[in-house]
Amino acid sequence: MKKLFLLAALCVAAAFSSCSKHDNEINHVEPPVPPETTPLAIAFAEGNSLEFNVGETKTVHYTITGGSDKTVVKAELQTPADAYTVETTPASTSEGTIMITAKMLSTYNCILVSVSDGDRSITAEIAVSTTSKITITVAAPGTLSQLLAAYDTTKIKELTVSGNLNGLDITTLKNLLKLAVLDMENANLEVLPTNAFQDNKSLTSVKLPKTLKIIGNGAFSGCSNLRSITIPNSVTTIGSSAFVCCVSLTSITIGNGVTEIDSFSFSNCISLTSITIPGSMTTIGMSTFSSCNRLTVIYCKAIVPPSVSIHGAFNGVSATLYVPTGCKAAYAAAVGWSKFTIIETEF
Repeated sequence: MKKLFLLAALCVAAAFSSCSKHDNEINHVEPPVPPETTPLAIAFAEGNSLEFNVGETKTVHYTITGGSDKTVVKAELQTPADAYTVETTPASTSEGTIMITAKMLSTYNCILVSVSDGDRSITAEIAVSTTSKITITVAAPGTLSQLLAAYDTTKIKELTVSGNLNGLDITTLKNLLKLAVLDMENANLEVLPTNAFQDNKSLTSVKLPKTLKIIGNGAFSGCSNLRSITIPNSVTTIGSSAFVCCVSLTSITIGNGVTEIDSFSFSNCISLTSITIPGSMTTIGMSTFSSCNRLTVIYCKAIVPPSVSIHGAFNGVSATLYVPTGCKAAYAAAVGWSKFTIIETEF
């Protein structure tokens, strides 16, 4: 009887143990997996690299992902300077604007944009730089230097000047040591002073004022990198040695108002390959184009051959001369012109 009781007890215990194990398997629940956290990030609609003109303001729109209602955005210059101002304006915790103003020429700088939501933080960059091209209007003659005082003049490479200029302003321009492209087309100036840009090695291109009448002696002498020059129709006289030793000049078109080119004006312009002489021309001085040994094409629109110095305006030049139809005989008989191969053409 005792054995029977023990056996029954063991069976009950086994059954209970089996049920408990089964129940646990049925009711077991895996712990919940926390949702993935979206990484904190910021994007700029206008990109991460901006170039400014001096005085220009640009607005950068930013969007934040993975933030919270505690998100804070801050923007500041990596290298503190007076060249830029930066202002951040949040529209919400997920978007806003950064207003950047370039106040003066500067080298490369960077806007550091930091984003924080209390637990996490990131930093992004916006590269900023200013162009070397500047436009200035001079109201009062002689004040260009004052107007450029706000700029780092050692970095100015392209400059457009309008308004009223005088000799002091030309001196200011000459002292811009990195200036390569100068546009004075819409400036008021009648006389370009003697030796105005003499030996300037940085100038590559110049547009002269449409009001200019006289290009002074030696105005561009020794400007060894000057490749192009526009001489407007308003100019009547090109002074002695005005472009002597401008060894990079390749072609010249002389405005329709020029009547006289003085001696040595374009002497030793060794890269010059062609010139256009207007119909208004009456006098070409001594050695004006001497040693221009690459000059192979001359277009002369004057019906009456311009007077050429008996000492020779074209010493060392062997070129084809194009003249107006019906004028070949006159040029063939004229001093200084007869040595060329002459072809009549319609201009």
